[in-house]
Amino acid sequence: MTTTVARLIFNSIVPEKLRSDIPDDQPIGSQELKNVLQRVAEEHPEQYRDISFKLMRLGSKGAVETGSSFSMQDLESPIDKKKLLDEVSQRENDIFSDSKLTQEKKEDLLVKMYDKYSSKMPDLIFDASIKKGSNLAKMVASGARGNKSQLNSNIGADFLVTDQFNKPVPIGIKSSYTEGMSPAEYFAASYGTRAGLIATKFSTQNSGFLAKQINASAMDLLVTEDDCETKSGIPVSTGDKENIGSVLSKGFNGYSAGTIITNKVLQDLQKTGRPQISVRSAITCSASNGICSKCAGVRERGKLPALSDAIGLAAASALTEPLSQSLLSTKHSAGVANASKVTGFKAINSLFQVPDTFPDKASLSESDGTIDKIEQLPQGGFSITVGEKHHFISPEHEILVKRGDKIEAGDRLSSGMINPSDIVRLKGVGAGRLNLLKQIQDTFKENGINVSRKNAEVVTRAVVDHVKIVDADETDGYLPDDTVEYSSFSKTYKPREDSVYGDPSKSIGKYLEAPALHYTIGTRITPSVAKQLNDMEETQVLVSDKQPSFNPVMVRLMENPSYDKDWMSQLGTSYVQKNLKKNVISGDVSTDIHGTNPLPGLAYGKEFGKPPKGVIGY
Repeated sequence: MTTTVARLIFNSIVPEKLRSDIPDDQPIGSQELKNVLQRVAEEHPEQYRDISFKLMRLGSKGAVETGSSFSMQDLESPIDKKKLLDEVSQRENDIFSDSKLTQEKKEDLLVKMYDKYSSKMPDLIFDASIKKGSNLAKMVASGARGNKSQLNSNIGADFLVTDQFNKPVPIGIKSSYTEGMSPAEYFAASYGTRAGLIATKFSTQNSGFLAKQINASAMDLLVTEDDCETKSGIPVSTGDKENIGSVLSKGFNGYSAGTIITNKVLQDLQKTGRPQISVRSAITCSASNGICSKCAGVRERGKLPALSDAIGLAAASALTEPLSQSLLSTKHSAGVANASKVTGFKAINSLFQVPDTFPDKASLSESDGTIDKIEQLPQGGFSITVGEKHHFISPEHEILVKRGDKIEAGDRLSSGMINPSDIVRLKGVGAGRLNLLKQIQDTFKENGINVSRKNAEVVTRAVVDHVKIVDADETDGYLPDDTVEYSSFSKTYKPREDSVYGDPSKSIGKYLEAPALHYTIGTRITPSVAKQLNDMEETQVLVSDKQPSFNPVMVRLMENPSYDKDWMSQLGTSYVQKNLKKNVISGDVSTDIHGTNPLPGLAYGKEFGKPPKGVIGY
């Protein structure tokens, strides 16, 4: 075995089974250390304090005794930069010499070319520096100092920066800070520096405002039951490490439903070769009020949450705090394209706020059918025809379907970011929740932020949770056009008289009358829905031939608390005057000072925090 003295000391601190997936010759950076400590917290929480303290002392001792610096050699480019720049220059000449192109089109092509190099340079420079043995690269790899983008700026080339309006500057920056820049490169980079400074000024207020809204939507999600006993769950990849701590919603490979997934259970499930399993989730919890402990899963303390735990607020903080830090770090990226995480914030904000003008919006099919035509439009872009419906694809987006493909309503037609409200509208609340969950995870990950899936599930449950009443005759106590919380509506929903149980594959075109897997009441069963239900061994579902008496909708985050069933819960959010008028007109003036939302109790004051015996709330 080839290793180091420090690694031997590390091995003596951390039990072997908690570091078994890290080879003895592999360096341990910040991410590996986080993974080890996460496993300690989940599997041996009683040892977390001692192990984390000993590792901290080991790092401090090593830093003081050995020190770490860099030499002039570390500032040399680790790649053949001349060959790279010759390639770039040739492409620039091809663009400038094309007389058919307008100046605007030339700048657009230059930006796209620079963006391509700007995207790949950080990884290229980092990998080459590691092979060279650069101390600067080792600092980045360990997580001690800097990141790949900053390393590239110092010894590589940024190629493309954005200005204070987040628009690309069409001047290629081919020199590093170490080499020194030309006047044109310097002035182009100064736009990026300004962008970083402006982003820093606005980061606190923007991220703080988003955090306030997420907290307002999720604050009433307390743990109110030990076990809601739901059979529903979300489909997840069997090998996903995030499954550890979740509870199986269906039995697999000898493990019964209700089993808490440990590292050993996960390894046993992976050996079956099964691609997906179904786990309990806050998204599918059927607790009468709030979320049950089993659906919440094992959390930060290494055990299932206790009754009254405010997991909604905890999840909201866990998502928004690292996002705030990533925004503050934009001042160090100096507006380098693909380095600044402001774009990540804007993406996250758009996912929650679902604005009418959705940025980089992907086109989705509005109906089931076959791709009949794909036509290029004279003004730019494409038109895709599905049945009688035409879908516009912007010139910036790539078409992802071909003529003859069979698709369903809500299926993606082009590249771009999916508007989750479209998925909710076309595929239902359950599908919308799962889509938003995946987009939250992907967007955070793309911007270098690791978030717990369980926390993202709780926030997703709070955000996507509304339906609009269409037929009041079939819904007790609601009026047409009422927008109500799905979680409350589903508790009192009574299946219609024509409802029958049937095999999913024989129920295509019908509508769910009871939840199945992550799909919610009212979901239309399509071939893809039927296949997933059968794949996850959901052999019988309750369905109706009639369309549901409501339509699924996604309410923008800012307005989410306005639809809370408790009028006093709306007092600490936006649109207070509008909400008060609406409640007076409708006569909806019910409130509960000991409910799961703290605002009514705070407003009343006297009995706050002292609920009657047996009541879970404030």
